Amino acid sequence: MASSPVAGARDNTATMGGGLAALLLENVAGSPNSYLTIFAIPALLFFFRWVTTPSMSAREPPLVKPTIPVIGHIIHLLGKEGAFYTNIYKKTPMPIATLPLANHKIYFVTSPSLIQASLKNKNLSFDPFMVEFGKLMLGFSDAEWNPLVNQQLVDDFVRAIHGAMLGEHLHKMNATALKYIAERLDQIGTQPLKVDNLYMWTRQLVTMATAEALYGHANPAREAPEFLDDIWTMGTGIYHMVITRFLPSVFAPDALAARARLQSTLGAYYSARHDSNPDVARIVKARADTLRRYGFSDAQIGRFEMAMYHVATANTIPTLFWFLCHVFADPAIIARAREELDAFVTQSMSLPSSGKRRVTINVSTLEARAPFLVSIYRETTRMYAQNVVNRRVMADTELVSATGERYTLKKGADMHLPAEVAHTLSDVWGRDSDEFVADRFLQQQQQVQAATSGKDRRTTAQAFIPFGGGKHLCPGRNFAFAENLAMVLALAVGFEVRRAEDGGPVPVPKSAVGRLGHGILNPEGLGEGLEVNIERRKGWEDVEWRFVSTSSTATSS
Repeated sequence: MASSPVAGARDNTATMGGGLAALLLENVAGSPNSYLTIFAIPALLFFFRWVTTPSMSAREPPLVKPTIPVIGHIIHLLGKEGAFYTNIYKKTPMPIATLPLANHKIYFVTSPSLIQASLKNKNLSFDPFMVEFGKLMLGFSDAEWNPLVNQQLVDDFVRAIHGAMLGEHLHKMNATALKYIAERLDQIGTQPLKVDNLYMWTRQLVTMATAEALYGHANPAREAPEFLDDIWTMGTGIYHMVITRFLPSVFAPDALAARARLQSTLGAYYSARHDSNPDVARIVKARADTLRRYGFSDAQIGRFEMAMYHVATANTIPTLFWFLCHVFADPAIIARAREELDAFVTQSMSLPSSGKRRVTINVSTLEARAPFLVSIYRETTRMYAQNVVNRRVMADTELVSATGERYTLKKGADMHLPAEVAHTLSDVWGRDSDEFVADRFLQQQQQVQAATSGKDRRTTAQAFIPFGGGKHLCPGRNFAFAENLAMVLALAVGFEVRRAEDGGPVPVPKSAVGRLGHGILNPEGLGEGLEVNIERRKGWEDVEWRFVSTSSTATSS
C-alpha cells in the first residue's frame, strides 16, 4: 500500500536525521577535539552563569535581569553611577526588586512604606558599611583595622556621636559657625563684594566656619589654608577609593595625596591633645575619647578623624549653594521670602554702642517663624539629594508593604534605598515632581492640616530621605539646617545677590553628573563662570548680624 504524503515526510525526516547523526558521529570520531570544544563552550558558559547568578526563593522581591547576563547591571552601574537606579525604575517600576550583580544581589527599594519598614527593621543594618567603607576611605590595612574595630566600638561610637549633637552641644556648634559667617558678612561695606565663583565662595566660607565650630582656635585650617582645599580634593577620590576600589593610585593620585596630608595634620592636632581645649565641639571630644578607649593612638585618631571634615561639609555646602541660587534666581521667590522675614528680623534689631543697628536671630526659632524659607530648603534637598541609603540583611527577614504584600529578604544581601527615585515619585509628589516648587512643603503642610486624614503627610514623609533614617539618621542634619537657614536669611534680608554681568537674577546652573558616594549633586564645572556681586540692600547698610541658638526646636529638618 502506498504511503501517504505525511508518512513520507516523516520517513524523509527520519532518514535525514539519521544521516546527520551518522555524519556528526563520523566527524567527531575523526576530529574529536574540535567538536568537544563546540560542546564544551556552551556547557562552560551555562556553568559560569549558574555559579555567578544568585539563588532566589519564591517570596523574594522580583528579579530584574540585566540585558547582558551576569555583568550587565555592574556595567550599567559604573556607567550611569547616580542615575543607575532612576533608569532601572523607569524601565521596571516596582516597589521592590532584586538586582543580581554577578553572584551577589541587591534589593532595590522604592516604595515609601517599604523604605520606612526597612529603616526600622533591626535585621537590616548599616554597621557593616560603616566598617567596610571606613577602612577603604581612610586607607587602613586589614592588619591595622581588624584589631581595632569591632561591633562594640561601632555601637559606642554611634551613641557618642548622637549624644554630642543634641541640646547645648548642638547650640554651641551653631553659635560658633554662625559667628564666623556673620563676621564675614559684616565686612561687606558700601562697595559690592565681587565673587568670581559663587559655589567656590560658599564652599570656602562655610568649610572654614564648620572647621571653627568643630576644632576651636587650634583648628588646623587656620595655620594651613590649603587644608580646606585638601578636604574637597580628597572627597573627589571617594569613587575610586571606596566604590570601585580600582587602582586609586592611578585614577585618584591627587585625592590620595590630599588624604595623606589631612591625616598627618590631624595626627599632630590629636597628639598635641588640642581636642581637650574648651572651645572644641563635644562631638570631636566624644569621638576621640571613644577611639582612645579602644586602643587608637593619637596618630591613628588623626587618620580616622579625617572623615569628620568630609561628612561635615560634603553635603551641607552643595545644598547651601543650590538653596542660595533658588532664592535669588526668581524675583517672586525673593520677594515672598522677604515679606515673610522682614517683620520678625526688624523686631530683632537693637542699637548697641557701636552706633550700628544689630540684628540678633535665634536660629532655633526659624522653623516656626520662616516656614516659606524652610520649604525652599527642603525642596532643595529633595531635588538635589542623590544619596543611596544602604543596609545589609543580617538575618533572613520579612518586609510587609502598606497593602499587605510580603517579601522575604535573605541574609547577606544588601539593600539600596535611593533618594533620587523616592524624591521624584509622581504618585507621591505630584506630576511636577521633576520641577523645583519653592512652596511645595508649605502646600503639603496646609493640605494636611485641612484634611481629615494624615495619609498624604505620612506618604511624603516616608519618601523624603535626604538624611537617611532609623538608627543612622544623619546626626548633623540639625547643624546643617541652622547653618544654611541662617546664612540664606541674612543674605535674603540684608543683601542683594545679583549676576555680575548685567545685575540680573542669579541663574541656577546645571547639575553635574551624579557620582556614587556623593550625597548631593554638585554644579556642573564646580560653578565656574557663575560670577555675582553681593552688596548691601538699600536701608540695611549699617546692620550687623548676630546669631544665637538657645532651644532645640529645629529638630525636624
